Amino acid sequence: MVAIPAQYLMIYELLWTPPDPGDRLSYDDWLTGYPGLVQL
Repeated sequence: MVAIPAQYLMIYELLWTPPDPGDRLSYDDWLTGYPGLVQL
């Protein structure tokens, strides 16, 4: 895992388009699967 110091981080945007329209994660799935994400 690579960490970026806060002074170097300006913007990060995650764009994800699932191949199947029904393939999506709920809010709870995101919290469980990616606990290190910070909600902006």
